[in-house]
Amino acid sequence: MHYLFAALLSTLVFSVGVAVIGYTFLGAQLIMTFHELFIRLLMYAGTLYVFPGILLFWLIETFKRWIGSQDPLFVYGLSTSLYSVAGFFIIGVLSIFVQGDPLQRGVDFILYGVFGAVAALIYYHVFLIVQIWFKRITTTTKNS
Repeated sequence: MHYLFAALLSTLVFSVGVAVIGYTFLGAQLIMTFHELFIRLLMYAGTLYVFPGILLFWLIETFKRWIGSQDPLFVYGLSTSLYSVAGFFIIGVLSIFVQGDPLQRGVDFILYGVFGAVAALIYYHVFLIVQIWFKRITTTTKNS
């Protein structure tokens, strides 16, 4: 439940952020309105956050529990590293399949990989907020 809610909320945050940044800097060059750009980003990002994203992020969380460290700084550093690498490679590999030109593939792998890493870090931080929020809800309902 936490994973799905965090994925949907992350999709919204990522899509709004990229649409605002993209429309602000590329508005004159774009042939679509802000709303069209936002809806397109929402569809693409939502699909990636929900389908491969939830499975991958569940695997990362399982790996972190398997390590079993109690040091919050170590867990945070490990988490941000794992989420960044996972997002980088998921989106980077997808960009290779989309791009037809072999010379452009390396550049696209890196550029789209950075977008993937940012998207994964957005998910991780939204997931932390969702966990805190759900813990507060469960403790207040237990105390009532």
